[in-house]
Amino acid sequence: MRDQDLEKFVLPFFVFVLMFWAVTLTVKYFCFGYYDWDLAIYNQAMWGLSRGTMTPSIWGINFFSNHAEYISFLLLPFYFIAQHPLTLIYLKVLAHVLAGYVLFRMAVERLGLRPAFVLAEDAGCKTLGCLDGGRSDER
Repeated sequence: MRDQDLEKFVLPFFVFVLMFWAVTLTVKYFCFGYYDWDLAIYNQAMWGLSRGTMTPSIWGINFFSNHAEYISFLLLPFYFIAQHPLTLIYLKVLAHVLAGYVLFRMAVERLGLRPAFVLAEDAGCKTLGCLDGGRSDER
């Protein structure tokens, strides 16, 4: 397979990874698969930030006193348009896939297309598993 033929698979591969994880995590959400409080805390914090408060009732303290998560202000316009926990999940998936695409393009410049594509497939199978949220919440 020539490099021009392989180039045709690059964008569809990343779109497939994006859609796969979006569907998988949507099913997980609707099947009550999130056992920890993280999604609830961040959803409530973003909801509060969109209304001008920085104190979620779950913690009872300022949202920024635990960690300095100032990226929340950059994500706020997206959350304001669609105020749902899945918005946060989709933004996380999009961030992972876009970062993978940028790293893939950087690897193409240094390694060439074939090795970079193999690395992208390997990374897509291994490291994108962190989108599932890990299994630290199991008992």
